[in-house]
Amino acid sequence: MKKILSWIWDNVLFLETLFLLAFIPLYPKLPILDIKNTWVYIRAEDFVVLFVLLSWLVLLFRKKITLRTPLTLPILIFWLIGGIATIHGILIIFPKVANVFSNVAFLSFLRHIEYMSLFFIAYHGMKDRKFLPFVIVTLVVTLFAVIVYGFGQKYLGLPAYLTMNEEFAKGIPIQLSALSRVPSTFAGHYDLAAYLVFIIPIMVSLFFGVKNWVVKIVLAAGGLLGFVLLFMTVSRVSFFVLFAALFIVFFFQKKKLLVASIPVVAILAAIFLILAPTLLNRFQSTVSEVDVLVDAKTGQSLGHIKFVEKEYFRDKIVLQRKARDKDEIPKALSNGDQEEFSSASAILPFRKIPAEVPLVQAINVSTGESLPQGTGYINLYLSPVTRDLNSFFYELPPNLQSSSSGQVL
Repeated sequence: MKKILSWIWDNVLFLETLFLLAFIPLYPKLPILDIKNTWVYIRAEDFVVLFVLLSWLVLLFRKKITLRTPLTLPILIFWLIGGIATIHGILIIFPKVANVFSNVAFLSFLRHIEYMSLFFIAYHGMKDRKFLPFVIVTLVVTLFAVIVYGFGQKYLGLPAYLTMNEEFAKGIPIQLSALSRVPSTFAGHYDLAAYLVFIIPIMVSLFFGVKNWVVKIVLAAGGLLGFVLLFMTVSRVSFFVLFAALFIVFFFQKKKLLVASIPVVAILAAIFLILAPTLLNRFQSTVSEVDVLVDAKTGQSLGHIKFVEKEYFRDKIVLQRKARDKDEIPKALSNGDQEEFSSASAILPFRKIPAEVPLVQAINVSTGESLPQGTGYINLYLSPVTRDLNSFFYELPPNLQSSSSGQVL
């Protein structure tokens, strides 16, 4: 019994590393303590990490371990710069800025320390290469658990615990809709995508590093199913990062596989894009060419514009109003207040509507996700001017249209 306890104490950091590798990805992101001025909560993993760091400090003070690692100096420099920036903001900048809270900045800095400090735990825990198989098993089992739960969310209605807005962050279980992105055991789909981008290349690299075919099959299954789950997150940037990571893996493992794998990866990607049209649409909309209406005096963009035929307005109420600049466009366009719209001077008769009408439709309309549609324009000032307009029509979002306040301005 003494030998077992002695071994556990001597390898406590290794055991804690294995526990964290499984606990942090798998434990639901349930809130415990609220943080003032934000909807972020202190969760169970924060207390677990604190306990692990206390054990590391005990070993450090007892001189069982040292701070000497290949990354100690860069990490300490990063923390020092972050600390100086945080203190500078708290003392000089934040007091002069409204709705900026010092406690949030300080806790954000502490969270960076919390995340990066786990490197020292893992580094000192891996005393022997014989420990590596246990790490691999933990990673593989955790990955399969994440995959199974992700498929369960998609097809069996298993709950998700999200932190993407103030209400979700309260720990309320959410059942995903058919169009929702899968977050699995993480706080959001982007977190799951980031985890998979890290873990899939590890599975692929291990596939080429082991000789046992049973293990190879397990690793290949984990990598392939993880790739499918990554499609369910519909995260565009993660795919670019993953392909770059796999390129590096193939380069260092076997260079011949690099050329052979390109058509295979392309075929697999094409199949998944066909099976996942939502992701294909998101890729297509990453950068798209649109016509933009610009105020010639100020250079401000007023929104996307298209040209429609007169018949489009036959059953719509069109109100007239003069506006000298963007600031005079009614508040209803941005905050849903229809009072400004009702102040328009008169109804425009259908017979006076031109045969071709420049129509600007509501921008920043929610697409059902946490962010609005993209409204940033690249190379706008370098784009050609196709025509000049003296007026334009603006169509309200459907939820703001009514017969009393009009549908088009």
